[in-house]
Amino acid sequence: WVPSYLHIPSKQYDYEYDLPLDVGVHVDSHFYHIARTNMSAMHWTWEQMILHQTSNGCNLRPGDLLGSGTLSVLGGGPAGYGCLQESTFEGTKPLRLWPSTGNG
Repeated sequence: WVPSYLHIPSKQYDYEYDLPLDVGVHVDSHFYHIARTNMSAMHWTWEQMILHQTSNGCNLRPGDLLGSGTLSVLGGGPAGYGCLQESTFEGTKPLRLWPSTGNG
């Protein structure tokens, strides 16, 4: 069930962010990728999250920090998982790192 004020039939909005995100670690001066995802994978828009918080009594003020949560690309496989728990299949498989090619 989705409250009516959050329900928008289409996922495509003019104000979605198409922002590529790389997640990785530096080991011995080398960068290793863990995941590549995109901000457009957000289930809720920032506007919907703010509306949801404030409509339930949250007192948001200037300077408050908001988090997006996990951004996983559907159908992207392990390279598109935005969460270490997803990437390791809840700890049952080792974390896969691949070296950066230097082009982002």
